[in-house]
Amino acid sequence: MKKHLLSIIIPSLFLLSCKNQSIPDSFIGPWYLLTQMENKYVVFYPCDMSPGFLEITDKEVKVGGSHDIDVFTIQETSYNNSILTITTSPPEYLVNSPESIDFIFTLKPEGIEHKNSLYGKEGKYPSYEQPCKECWEDCD
Repeated sequence: MKKHLLSIIIPSLFLLSCKNQSIPDSFIGPWYLLTQMENKYVVFYPCDMSPGFLEITDKEVKVGGSHDIDVFTIQETSYNNSILTITTSPPEYLVNSPESIDFIFTLKPEGIEHKNSLYGKEGKYPSYEQPCKECWEDCD
């Protein structure tokens, strides 16, 4: 009886532990929205908000830009041929959102692509801070 019970429990634990390990390391971490300036990619810091970013962990996807950060809990993942699909539960405060939201990321030499936008790792690309005077009249 104990052997039978262990033969059920141990494989089940293995399957549960593998679920969160299916995200390749190359996708894990913070990613910053890249902007092309003078034919080069830069992380653009607008003078009136934060740069767009994504952060992928084994448990959640954070999406930021402007002043808000939305956190989506990962339900399941699949990876095939450099394309990572993450099915998530949206935050409760998002009104009228579907039960699940899919994020599709494609690994590229420059970084990852999501919804026709390219994201790169901080430090790999130069940053550009938009001059204050382009957003505000009162700049020191």
